Amino acid sequence: MNRRLHSGLAALALGSFTLPAVALAQGYAHDPFFEQTVLQSQAFGLEMIGLRLDLTEAFPPPAGDDLAEQLEDISGADFARFGGTLEERDANLASALQSALDEVEDAVREGKDVKPPVSEARDLLKQAYDKVIGPDIQNAPEFKGAVMIQLLLAEGGVAEAYEEAAENKDVWEYPAGWAALQRVKALWSEIEDRATDQRRSDGQEMIDALDQLFPNAGPPSSVAGWNPEEAENPAQRLSGILEEVTDANLYPDRDLPRLAGHLADITGQACKDYAAGKDDVAAETIHAAFDHYGSHIRGTLMLFSPEIEQSAGKLFGEFITVDDDDDDDGASSAGDGATAAQDDDEDKGAAATDGDDQKASVADTCEALQRTLVDVQKVLGG
Repeated sequence: MNRRLHSGLAALALGSFTLPAVALAQGYAHDPFFEQTVLQSQAFGLEMIGLRLDLTEAFPPPAGDDLAEQLEDISGADFARFGGTLEERDANLASALQSALDEVEDAVREGKDVKPPVSEARDLLKQAYDKVIGPDIQNAPEFKGAVMIQLLLAEGGVAEAYEEAAENKDVWEYPAGWAALQRVKALWSEIEDRATDQRRSDGQEMIDALDQLFPNAGPPSSVAGWNPEEAENPAQRLSGILEEVTDANLYPDRDLPRLAGHLADITGQACKDYAAGKDDVAAETIHAAFDHYGSHIRGTLMLFSPEIEQSAGKLFGEFITVDDDDDDDGASSAGDGATAAQDDDEDKGAAATDGDDQKASVADTCEALQRTLVDVQKVLGG
C-alpha cells in the first residue's frame, strides 16, 4: 500500500516550534519526541485525519471551494504516517479505513450527505489509533502533551492556522485552527488535574485567550486588520505550561546536535526496513525524521554548511516529496522509493529492476542519508 508522502518546508507537519521564554530544559522525566519519535508522528497523522472529519461535519457540502479542496484529500500524507504499521498489524482494518476515508472524500466532492461516511470513518479511525498506538500510551500525560503541542504549533494547528488566515487573507484557513483548539481543550481537560492550582489557572487563561480568537468554527467574514502573530503567544505559553504539567521536554530543538544524532539513529532503522522490503513502514520513519530536520535543523544548517544541507535535502527527496524553498533541483517526487539513478535515466526511460536490486538500491540511498545526518551532527557541534 505505497502512498506518496508529501512534506514541504513551508508546510511541515510539525511546524516550526520556537522556544518559550524559559528555554532551558529542566530535567523533565519524559522526552517523547526523542523516546517515541515515530510514534508521535503516527499519532499526529491520526489526529489530523480526525480533525478533518470534524471539519467535514462542521461544514457539510457545499463548503467553500478552498475548504472543499482540503477535505477532498482527508487522508493523503497523514495516512502515510501510520498506514504501513497499520497494514502490518491489521491489513483488513487498514483497507477498510482507507475505503471509508475515500467515501468521505467522494461525499464532499459530490455534495452528498457526509454524516454516514464520517461516522463509519470515525469508528475505524478509533480502531486504527488503538491498533497503532496502544491505549496505555495514549493515556500517558507526556504523550498527550506532545500531541497538544503539535496541535497548538504545527502547520494546520491553532497558531499557524490563525497566522495563515491573517497573512494570506484566506478565511478558510481559520476553521482548521478552530478544530485543533477543540481537540486541545479536550486533552487539557484530561490532564489539568495534574497541574498546581496556579498552573491550572494559567493554562485556562491561555485557552480562554485562544477561545476569544476562535469563538466558533467560522469562517470569519473578514481577517482585515488581524495580527498574524496574535495566537502565537498564548499557544507558546500554554506549551510551556504543558511541559511542567506533563513533566516532559516538548521542545526537541533545545539541543540540535543531539537531535541530529537521534535522527541519524532512527534513520538506521528505516534503512533496515527498506532492505527488508518494508517500504511503507520505513517511510513512516523518514517522514518523522524529515519533520524534525526541516522544522528545527535545516535553517541553522544552511548557515553553517549549505553543501551538507543541500545533500541532505536531495537524499530526503529520494523518499518523500520535498518542496525546496530555493526551487533547485534537489526536490524529488520519489515517494515510492525510486532512486536517483532512475531519475538520471528518465530521458531514455528507466529500465525495470528486479525486487532484490531495488531493495538494495533504496537501502543504499537510505544509508547515505544516515551518514549525511551524522555529518550534520558534527557540523552542529556534536
